[in-house]
Amino acid sequence: MPSVSFCLDLSALDQRVETVLNPTARHLYAESLSKLFRSAAYVTPDCGAVWIDFSFEAGGRAFGYEGYLRAIYSQYVSSGVAVNLQDASLRICNSASDDGSNYANIVRAMMPWDALPDFLKVEAIRSIDDTNAAGGEGVINSGHGLPAALLRLFNPEPDKFEQSSRRRAKLEGFVRDVLNDQGASILVSHDSHGIAVKTSDTGYLPLESLGTGLTELVILAAVVACNTGKIICLEEPEIHLHPALQARFMQYLLSDEFNRFIVTTHSPTVINAPGVRVAHVTKRGGVSTCRQLDGMVVARDLLDDLGARASDLLQSNYVIWVEGPSDRIYLNYWIKRWCDENDADLVEGINYSVMLYGGKLLNALDASANDGDEKLVALFRINTHFCVLMDSDRKTPGARIGKTKQRIVQQCRASDAISWVTWGSTIENYVPREILSAAIKSVHSGKHWKHELGDRNICPLSFTFEGAKSLKPNKIAVARAACEAGFESLGDCSKKVAKLCKAICDANGI
Repeated sequence: MPSVSFCLDLSALDQRVETVLNPTARHLYAESLSKLFRSAAYVTPDCGAVWIDFSFEAGGRAFGYEGYLRAIYSQYVSSGVAVNLQDASLRICNSASDDGSNYANIVRAMMPWDALPDFLKVEAIRSIDDTNAAGGEGVINSGHGLPAALLRLFNPEPDKFEQSSRRRAKLEGFVRDVLNDQGASILVSHDSHGIAVKTSDTGYLPLESLGTGLTELVILAAVVACNTGKIICLEEPEIHLHPALQARFMQYLLSDEFNRFIVTTHSPTVINAPGVRVAHVTKRGGVSTCRQLDGMVVARDLLDDLGARASDLLQSNYVIWVEGPSDRIYLNYWIKRWCDENDADLVEGINYSVMLYGGKLLNALDASANDGDEKLVALFRINTHFCVLMDSDRKTPGARIGKTKQRIVQQCRASDAISWVTWGSTIENYVPREILSAAIKSVHSGKHWKHELGDRNICPLSFTFEGAKSLKPNKIAVARAACEAGFESLGDCSKKVAKLCKAICDANGI
């Protein structure tokens, strides 16, 4: 069932109770209603405002007069305040029914509807014309009638002089800011047929001469300046605007002390503006849902829906975190093979990047989506789409991985990232022993290697050459030689690579 909530000042509600109730009803119910709306079911934590919830059946009559506004009744029950609802409904509304309807009637009567701010939708098509040029007090929600409205703002009645002067100064300050010209000013012709802008380098020119983006931006700012005490709804104000201008306009809105704003947008710049509260609206199966942006996972989902990619900032859309450079060589080889088999094209540096965390430094990483230990490196804030590849370092079949790796696996699972723990002790265990042996001999042709390969629980490159106490195979060179020779990977490698490549494709919108 659709629902809506209103937030009201308690003083406005108290005044409404005193105004609406006749002396007899006021004597009987004013105190109870005052206690009711101050109960925990209604008030905000600071007890300064009250929330009243309504519900209504789809297809019902006009909101506020529908007979099924009963969501508030559950709040009444939980408040613990007892009122004779039938008697109160008869005295206040001259009608009575069941308790749910009675209470809905009472609250509708008590609602200070005139205390609710007016909603104003700013039209998406914004251009200047002199409609209402005679000075009528029509609603200003676009460029229609804007010259006359600005003329009234610039030449106010005496009782509005102070407020109008502040709003004019703020508007002109914004225009100077976006034009980067402290000498700029706005002029409205005496017959209120047009708006002109003067810069330090020119005389007065028609507003339209600034170009589409700046013209629409000034129109929006002027519409805001010409309205007070409203909730102003703006639809995609970022159209035609450079991101820097979008950010300046959001600061202009946030600093406005006379109105509140609801903005629908697809712009990451608008969403990321400091001080903005963001809600993510999605529609599935014909039903729209709204989630408050209260975590990095929701933020990631929102940016994905907007089509915002890290590559828009010259960054890769996916990051694979690995222990060392030889891991990168194997990964690029496996990703290319997957692409060849699946008619795909994933390019390192564009579709994905490989980042090194360096062995024991894994314990300095945090893969959780929430704000974790500030002493750790938050991978989620570097890129929200990532995989962490870790050697299992198992010495025996079925051995548990270390505590740090367990933590990373759990954090990746919670943040919907990928953790890849190798099937064998290290990544080299995915390479067939004959390929690995040939690569070692190719890279170190003058050395003697007599160690058996093939045990997945032993790192194959951990041994030294015969007669050399400290010399071990060069992992990077061996990886290159093995990948140049080509091989079919062992264990779960193909499955892991397929999962990784699909995640990279998803992050890139492929």
